[in-house]
Amino acid sequence: TFIINGAERIIVSQLQRSPGVFFDQNFHPNGTKLFQARIIPFRGSWVDFTTDIFDCIYAIIDRRRKFPATILLRAIGFSTNLDIFRAFGLTKEYKTSEGQKLIGKNIVDDIVNEKTGEIIVESETILNKTIIKLLSKNKIKSIEVLDNIKENEVAISVLTNTIAKDPTASSEDAVMLLYQNLRSGEAPAYDIAFKFIEKMFFSTKKYDLGAVGRYRINKKFDLDIPVEDAVLTKQDFIEVFTYLISMRKGERGSDDIDHLGNRRVRTVGE
Repeated sequence: TFIINGAERIIVSQLQRSPGVFFDQNFHPNGTKLFQARIIPFRGSWVDFTTDIFDCIYAIIDRRRKFPATILLRAIGFSTNLDIFRAFGLTKEYKTSEGQKLIGKNIVDDIVNEKTGEIIVESETILNKTIIKLLSKNKIKSIEVLDNIKENEVAISVLTNTIAKDPTASSEDAVMLLYQNLRSGEAPAYDIAFKFIEKMFFSTKKYDLGAVGRYRINKKFDLDIPVEDAVLTKQDFIEVFTYLISMRKGERGSDDIDHLGNRRVRTVGE
């Protein structure tokens, strides 16, 4: 027992959620399953991801406003739509000469003539013979398109829906918008906003997963990141998205929060 402010008290250890990443699901009033992920650090900003009834993924930092999660991906370095789809392994490169294989495929990013800077084909165009001829005429030898095989369908539709809600188109826009969201004011300059976002997740001063958090994230996603690196990596974000998408496909379930493996003891000393 301890004497606190003159009263004799007993202090009890608490059971808290352990740092790491947690996945959960619940139901929307209309019966749609919604999936959530939460990255909990030892100290630093909490990041939540949640899907909605329209199959978009939203991110919420520190339980403030929610925004389309692709903004966060752009802010941490996946600038264009092509970069985002590429990070999830959803694109495939074809030679323009393989015309037949390309028909019906979807272009991710604008195709630009390098000499003149003029856009030849806009993004999200579905390829047909005329467009393929146009590409050959402009001497474009190979082209990267969405690899819409059956396994990728859900991932492509979720990402496409999220991108449709995303007002930004590049890393710079995303960083400025995030800064506004989190700091509720205009960012003085891109450099300051960029450093602010980078410190938030990738700097040991502001963010710490703890060895336990890093170990548990490694174990969950089968990663090989040293336990001493107690900050997030870009790969972690990609893995969280991939896991949410596989939950949406019905391949994986949610975590049990009451399981003692997902908890830690917060002792008196702390």
